[in-house]
Amino acid sequence: MSPPSGTTSRLALPLAPLAVAFAAGIALAPWIPPRAMWAVLAATLAASVLVLVLGQAVHALVPLLAAIAMLGALRATPAPLPPDHVGRLALPVMARVEARLAAEPTVWAPDRARLALDVERVDGVVRTGRILIGLYGPPPPLGPPGARRAARPCAGGPSPRRRTSGTG
Repeated sequence: MSPPSGTTSRLALPLAPLAVAFAAGIALAPWIPPRAMWAVLAATLAASVLVLVLGQAVHALVPLLAAIAMLGALRATPAPLPPDHVGRLALPVMARVEARLAAEPTVWAPDRARLALDVERVDGVVRTGRILIGLYGPPPPLGPPGARRAARPCAGGPSPRRRTSGTG
């Protein structure tokens, strides 16, 4: 028998609580350390199994939803960088970088461009990752994407934006 018009039965939305729990975990991921996520996941799964063994299936819902939330949080957690990734370098750093041009330079103005480089070595040490370099002034000849280049850029944190025109 179908429910009256305008109402929805609980059986019509069997995945809604699971989806809400998963989404809640994704939303909470930035504030929960990964070790805590794993601990809560293990604890909630153990609690669910214990409640099911005791024959109280209705009471297993909350721990199972919490476990699904932790699965969502674990899914949203970014993978750690490999040990040789350029993102692990301490900043600021001035180093010789050997890299391949990943794409055509992005030109913002005749005297400003941005390069995307796939790093191969930093100061002779094998490294991986992609860096973006801002060029000010006329760009040197770079060659096609995939061309190998070496440079000595100064890498630091993001620089503050300066207002170049107008008042205030």
